[in-house]
Amino acid sequence: QRVTVAGASTTTDWSGNFTLEESGSFTVGLSGSYITVRNRQTSNGAGSFSGSSFQWTSSSATQAEIDSYVFLHQVRDFWEPLTPEVSMVDDALTSNVNVSGSCNAYYDGDVNFYRAGSGCNNTGSIADVNYHEWGHGFHYWSLEAGTFDGSISEGIGDVTSALLTGDPVIAPYFSTSGSGIREIDTNLRYPDDITGEVHADGLIFAGAIWDLWAELETVYDPETAWLLTAQLFADAIQAA
Repeated sequence: QRVTVAGASTTTDWSGNFTLEESGSFTVGLSGSYITVRNRQTSNGAGSFSGSSFQWTSSSATQAEIDSYVFLHQVRDFWEPLTPEVSMVDDALTSNVNVSGSCNAYYDGDVNFYRAGSGCNNTGSIADVNYHEWGHGFHYWSLEAGTFDGSISEGIGDVTSALLTGDPVIAPYFSTSGSGIREIDTNLRYPDDITGEVHADGLIFAGAIWDLWAELETVYDPETAWLLTAQLFADAIQAA
């Protein structure tokens, strides 16, 4: 996060620590080298403090702003050592939260998350949805051949989430009832199960990667199987 005081500024390290020789009232926002969060309902979250530390709470920013900032750093930090050549992991990304509407999120160069409503929780506060939407950008910026396919991209977004969570259920508590939106531990296959709907068809690809992970775990220790799955997945994306 960027911290400013008396005209001087710096960026905190991974742990949130910073050093500034100037003293006074420090100001901080949910903006850093990689992720900037913008609140599309009210003013952007901001904090000020004069001591040695500051903690984000809902009095300084909405929960969706705080959550999205954390979750997007998590997914970026997961993929950066595996795919340092993909610009997505080092380029600045804006997260727009509390966007008007409900029960949805999307990637358009930025990531965009809707407010709570219509039986759905705020999507900016759901880890899997942040991971999934980041995965769409990861797909786009990884391509070195072929074309961007929407159904494959939905599968890529789901796998991006599952590799971080280890859970085949995508976005638990997407609904206020507690249910998720999809699960990738499925036995769909191409072309028998094509429906023409990108999220459903993406499960064919996502399910194949989930099954690959399970097969590799019969041969390798869990950490090696996980790393091999992630690397094979990332390499496959490049070839579309």
